[in-house]
Amino acid sequence: MKSLVEKVFKIGIWINEDDFPETGGGFSYTERLINSINQREFDRRIEILFVGFNLKGKFNKKTVSLPFKESYWERKRVNFYHRFFSISLERKDIVKNYNEAKAILKHHDIQLIFYTNPFIALDNYPYICINWDLGHKSTFSFPELTMNGEFLKRDAYFNKVLNEALIICCESTRGKQELVQYSRINPERIKILPMFPGKIVDHDVISEEPEWISSTDSFFIYPAQFWAHKNHYHLLNGLRLFREKPPYAAHKLVLTGSDKGNMAYIKNLVNTYGLKDVVVIPGFVKEEELKWLYKNAVGLVFPSFLGPTNMPLLEALNIGCPIACSNLPGHIELLGDSAVYFDPQKDKEIAEAMISLTNVNLKTEKTATSNLNNELQILEDIFIESIAIRRTWGQFDKIK
Repeated sequence: MKSLVEKVFKIGIWINEDDFPETGGGFSYTERLINSINQREFDRRIEILFVGFNLKGKFNKKTVSLPFKESYWERKRVNFYHRFFSISLERKDIVKNYNEAKAILKHHDIQLIFYTNPFIALDNYPYICINWDLGHKSTFSFPELTMNGEFLKRDAYFNKVLNEALIICCESTRGKQELVQYSRINPERIKILPMFPGKIVDHDVISEEPEWISSTDSFFIYPAQFWAHKNHYHLLNGLRLFREKPPYAAHKLVLTGSDKGNMAYIKNLVNTYGLKDVVVIPGFVKEEELKWLYKNAVGLVFPSFLGPTNMPLLEALNIGCPIACSNLPGHIELLGDSAVYFDPQKDKEIAEAMISLTNVNLKTEKTATSNLNNELQILEDIFIESIAIRRTWGQFDKIK
């Protein structure tokens, strides 16, 4: 009797056209993950291809570039009905692109798409996705997460994306717990793919001193986009208390990151508190400068309300920058005894944590080794497991 030999299982790794560095930690994670997948030799049972609309860039593996063309007149038609009649029409040209994309992927016998971030491009095509958080449910009602209809939009989007996913990858045990708690999804569909730092920790990223700061300055670093949930407010209050003690009056605070609507408010607080010469807000900085800041800072102070985990904590840990952060369960899972923890609502605790970071005993190179091979092996195991699930049906467009 002949043994059954099944075809190689093809998985498409989706590449977004609009990923850019200013996106923050999400871009760094995605960029490093894609580059690592590109370099890795996977199990012979699977074949990895890179797919995406108008795909650009050089890859070691096969690619499938999906055409995406927009119609000027179709866009004008839809905008006209929306503007004058408040009617939302479907863009026929966009739908055509999506349908043609799925047809091309099926032609190449791609059985499954892996999205390297939580944003899904194609409806009704089997996929594995990554979920970083359900912040609109897991933390407080910050405007960027819940107001102006944002809660309902997020809830509808994640409800659809997560419930239709073949497998969902979470970055921590706490992340899985939160996903089960807030979505009630079957835990067996949720796998833990541990978070890893961006390429900033690699040796080929050479640190570069920014022109706007001196190596003789004593400073703390907080790399975070200016959202309300990043909690710059309580950090500034903690800084004021910290600087009341004479030994610490000369310390500065560097706030890097793009403006997401809250920067003007924070700058106004800086002026109101008389901290204009103390708080440095350079905006978005390149990786080489950020690495220098990590290497030369007294420490990273990370008071974010939103978890479960955050990439800058891993970046700091791997580069050797002492860490003080909010006492979220995911942060504690991620860092263990390698950080000082505080309640992000309590200014005094933040000040005390900053004092702890000035302790010379914490300045020892308490680093972690970023071994991305471990995470890639976990991802490969997830891919292999997906074969047994996905092969239970054939041409999914024919299913009634």
